[in-house]
Amino acid sequence: MHELLRIILTDHDKKGGTPLLELILSSLAEHGIRGATVLHGIAGFGKSGRRHSSHILSISDTLPVVIEVIEQTPVVESALGSVSELLASSGGGVITREKVTAYFIEGIK
Repeated sequence: MHELLRIILTDHDKKGGTPLLELILSSLAEHGIRGATVLHGIAGFGKSGRRHSSHILSISDTLPVVIEVIEQTPVVESALGSVSELLASSGGGVITREKVTAYFIEGIK
């Protein structure tokens, strides 16, 4: 069985000066995740209700980042604790898990 692991944070989140996004990607790879996709949002709002936007007048604004992984359940479970700790030690975030049917299509090489 495969799962979709979705990790939501911001592009300004850091831990010890290192972007949290980079730390999470490294942690995922160390736990055997074979691939991840990072999506950078153009707008959003969080628990404060304050809107964040990529509008030209708000260049320094904090924008959402979503990391998506499709992997087998045991591999997701092995990575989850480390990712949770990274989020908790910085600005926080959201993690979701969903069971999915995945079709991995190999292209011509």
